[in-house]
Formats: sequence, structure tokens, C-alpha cells
Amino acid sequence: MIAGVYDVKVTGLGFFPKTGTLSIRSVDQQLSGSFTLFHKEIPFNYGTFLGENIELEGDLPLSVGKLAYMGKGTMKDGVIDLELETEKGRIRVTGKKRGNE
Repeated sequence: MIAGVYDVKVTGLGFFPKTGTLSIRSVDQQLSGSFTLFHKEIPFNYGTFLGENIELEGDLPLSVGKLAYMGKGTMKDGVIDLELETEKGRIRVTGKKRGNE
């Protein structure tokens, strides 16, 4: 099951690495949820999954506006590996689902 809370490490764009969480809810193959980074909850706008493949879209808040991203990756055996593509570069999100020890 894809839904749950993932402890993640976020790297890239020079202002990371940062640890946080990714909370995912699923209905059929649609995803909703949010990242919690910098002590802020950041919802993603859209998400889907099919098998082990996951896609997310959203905006990361910056001190001077927002940075849109489109992310693609995999989720297998409670391990998530995403790459978020932005106009400023790539952000890598890796982590493990809580309770999947």
C-alpha cells in the first residue's frame, strides 16, 4: 500500500540537504498529500501512481515566490526515490515509509 508517512531526505539546488516527511493518501490511482519541510506543510497539487511508478506536481514556497516542480520516481517495498524537475534544477527526494523496518 502506497499511502502513509515517509521520512525523507531532500537534496539539490544548493539550499538543501534537508530532512522532512512526505505524507501520502491514495484513492484508486490518484494521490494527495504534502511534504513537511522547514517546519512547513507543503501540499502537492496532483499525484498518480501505477505499479511502482509515482508522479507528483506542486509548488515549493521560496522567500521570493514559488518554484513549480514535476516529479517522477519509484516506490518499492516502502522505499521512495523521486526526482523533482524545476526550472532552477533537480531536487532528489529519497526515504522510507514509517513502520517499514
